[in-house]
Amino acid sequence: MKNIKFISFLIIVTALILSSCKNDNAPQLTDVVSGEFDALPVSEFALAEPASGNPLIVTLTWTKTKFYLDSKEQPVGNVKYLVEADIAGNNFANAVTFAASDDSNPLAANLFVNDINSVLLNDFKAMAGQNLNLELRLKTIYGDNSNVNFIYSITPLAVKFTAFRPENELIPACLIGDMNAWNLNGREFLMYRDDNKVTNHVHTYTGKFGANTHFKFCSEIALGDEEKMFGKGENNKLVIGGADFVLETEGYYTLTINDKEMTYSIDMYDVESAAEYAVMGFVGAFCGWGEGGADPEMQNFTVKTNSGANIIDTHNWYLEIQLDNIDYGVKFRANHGWGDRWCPVKSTENPYGLAEHNPTSDPNIDIAAQGIGKYEVRFNDLTGHYFVKKIE
Repeated sequence: MKNIKFISFLIIVTALILSSCKNDNAPQLTDVVSGEFDALPVSEFALAEPASGNPLIVTLTWTKTKFYLDSKEQPVGNVKYLVEADIAGNNFANAVTFAASDDSNPLAANLFVNDINSVLLNDFKAMAGQNLNLELRLKTIYGDNSNVNFIYSITPLAVKFTAFRPENELIPACLIGDMNAWNLNGREFLMYRDDNKVTNHVHTYTGKFGANTHFKFCSEIALGDEEKMFGKGENNKLVIGGADFVLETEGYYTLTINDKEMTYSIDMYDVESAAEYAVMGFVGAFCGWGEGGADPEMQNFTVKTNSGANIIDTHNWYLEIQLDNIDYGVKFRANHGWGDRWCPVKSTENPYGLAEHNPTSDPNIDIAAQGIGKYEVRFNDLTGHYFVKKIE
């Protein structure tokens, strides 16, 4: 099939050149032989975040693409080489540019750690620590602005990369499973964090689940791809693409993961003595601090069970709201009164944070840095975890 496509390509290019020639004696393009990659000393590369700079991984080299005019090899101007990559076996259906020829050496391209890691994470949605099998091909572009042509190498170069997650990125994590009817793109069950430090890789969620609930953990950047979700491994280890976790008994559980150490824990949570609130309000200057019961009411989480029925989690709350006044910050209170209120342990901690029930002081969550706009608000009255983030 490749040879047929290549022959067709030559016929088209030759026809174009012949039709554009005014001089019948002008040399004709009779053949193009694409360059091919030189072999690499190694083909597997485990990337790690550099202490500084953008270190070189490897230099790719290849043979020159040859152009034949009247069956004689001739130099051709305006030639550029690109290195394209795709998942192995995908036949380059979703090829992305991996690198370009070096100006000082048109038959080589340098691959650098941060650049390639960014392509792995953003274009191929790779997970940290995941081995990604890729194929590379050489794309030769030639001609001028009025007549640009290209040809691909015949033999792909097989390589394997392992990406890393940069320490300066805070990536949310979610639960995907029976509780949200296995909506692989759903972030209804966003996990909480104690703070917003990028060095803190712990995510936690305490909530109600039905009997025989199957689920997995999922980094937000991997939503939609079950093969990249965190499943169950041995010795309390998370495994990308591993087996489902199963909660056999209905009740409240605390689920915790460390997405750097790839560990997890699952513990039942005792709610026997926990107070239940008919109303949970989100309050601030935007609603006159709830004067006359004006604070908007949050909604409880609806949790689907393995059988498809719904149960209600009376301790997890959700709200989307437009905030046009964020003076002095925001907080949570129950039943439109101040008898039960939750204030942040640290005022500037958002979007993630921890709130304390009825503290002696009375601080608010300071969202000035996020600004006026539409917010997504989540709150857990058992643990005090909250999530307050501007989304528009």
